[in-house]
Amino acid sequence: MLGEIRGEVRFKEPLSFHTSLRIGGAADIFVVPQDVDDIRHALMFAEREQLPVSVIGGGNNLLVKDRGVRGVVLRLEGCLGRAEFHGEEAIAGAGVSLSALIR
Repeated sequence: MLGEIRGEVRFKEPLSFHTSLRIGGAADIFVVPQDVDDIRHALMFAEREQLPVSVIGGGNNLLVKDRGVRGVVLRLEGCLGRAEFHGEEAIAGAGVSLSALIR
C-alpha cells in the first residue's frame, strides 16, 4: 500500500527537519501525501499494520520528543496546502499555512 503513494514516503525521517525549533527524533514512517488517495493508502496501511497515525502541518509550535514518533506521520502540504477564494469565502486545504491563507 505504501508503494501506491505518489507523494513522498521516508523511513526514519528526522522530524527536526520539519519543526520550527529544529528539535526532535525520527518518525518511523513519514508520508507527504500528494492527494487524498495518498492519505487513504497511508491510513489503510497503518490500520492493517496496527500503527498509530500522527498528522502534522508546517511544524510551528510542534515539540517532538528525542525518541521520535512511532508509526506513520502524515505531513499535510502540497495540493492539500492550497486555498481558493470565492468572494468572501475561502476553501482551505488541511495543509494550508496560516500565512498563505491570510495573504
